[in-house]
Amino acid sequence: MSETPSQLPGGKVDATAARKRPGVGRHLRSAMITGLLTLIPLFVTLYILQIFFSFLTKYTQPLAKVILTPLYAKTPSEALVDWAASALALVISIVLIYVMGLLGNFVVGRRLLDAVEHFIENLPL
Repeated sequence: MSETPSQLPGGKVDATAARKRPGVGRHLRSAMITGLLTLIPLFVTLYILQIFFSFLTKYTQPLAKVILTPLYAKTPSEALVDWAASALALVISIVLIYVMGLLGNFVVGRRLLDAVEHFIENLPL
């Protein structure tokens, strides 16, 4: 039995009546696949950030603890000291990366600029 679209007054065809709604299973499958494809990059990003944070704080956390020990000497909570040391270690790491980037820009940038100037000076005119 074939379905015929509903006729509206004036001989027009109701297009929405001709469309079939997808089933619940198809909708669930589509939503689940879309959700997975959305969450996978998020989890991968969070995992990479966690590895990056662990790597950065591994080397700067001892320095942060030395800095924070006099400040938190009267604090009974070791968890607070560890959290503050991790936060300070992250800040120290970011500042260190920034300073290394500046040094790299100045040193590499200066060498690149010198090479371009040397090339321009040696152009035959």
